[in-house]
Amino acid sequence: MQVLRQIVDVKNHSLSIVLPNDFAANRVEVIVLPVEEPKILPKRRNSERFAGAISKGTAEKLNKHLNEVRNEWEREKSMVFKMVDTFLTKKKFKEFFQKNVATL
Repeated sequence: MQVLRQIVDVKNHSLSIVLPNDFAANRVEVIVLPVEEPKILPKRRNSERFAGAISKGTAEKLNKHLNEVRNEWEREKSMVFKMVDTFLTKKKFKEFFQKNVATL
């Protein structure tokens, strides 16, 4: 059995269906169904899309944990920068000292 599905526009309460050349049937059944246009929803921000997905208590715990992680990262980042600064300062001082003491 051959099947043909088309979506066509209705004009003046009539429609025209052109069958392919290889469609070999002398009699067909036509069922007409209205096609609804897909609704285009406005794009929502993630905060709107996921509003209410978790309880207020869980959200507060998650927020507290995220703040702790951020603060920990800032402390560790600060410590690494201090170590690098100390290393570079000592190295520069050592190089300066060696060059200047060698000339005395």
